[in-house]
Amino acid sequence: MSAAGIGQAKSAVKNCDGCTLCCKVIGIKELNKPQGVWCSHCVVGEGCKIYASKPEECSTFVCGWLCEPALGEEWKPSHSKIVLTTELGGRRIVAHVDPQRPDAWKREPYHSALKEWARNGQRTGAEVVIAVGANRTPLNPE
Repeated sequence: MSAAGIGQAKSAVKNCDGCTLCCKVIGIKELNKPQGVWCSHCVVGEGCKIYASKPEECSTFVCGWLCEPALGEEWKPSHSKIVLTTELGGRRIVAHVDPQRPDAWKREPYHSALKEWARNGQRTGAEVVIAVGANRTPLNPE
């Protein structure tokens, strides 16, 4: 797995099936919604009340788990409490962690995988960042 792979697919290969964690962990400027709090338009476990007129940030959002076939069910955000995205053209993996479970990324199999992606990133100029609310920390692969 590499940063370039996560979230770079053109279309989802899975579906949300009631997962709405992105509506909590991702900030939406157009709605003045900070990272780490539920969107006022989200029906938790169901979806968006304004889906037809949702902001562009929501329309262009790419969930790494939805689009990366290699990520198993254990990575589904509603289970893992981690939403994976990429930045910088795929050179940065961001693990957006549910602030109510800030240690979720330290559990297995997530911790080992994130560390491995960070080690691989050192060779290619990519990185892994752990985001809990507005706090972002680059992951040291060692």
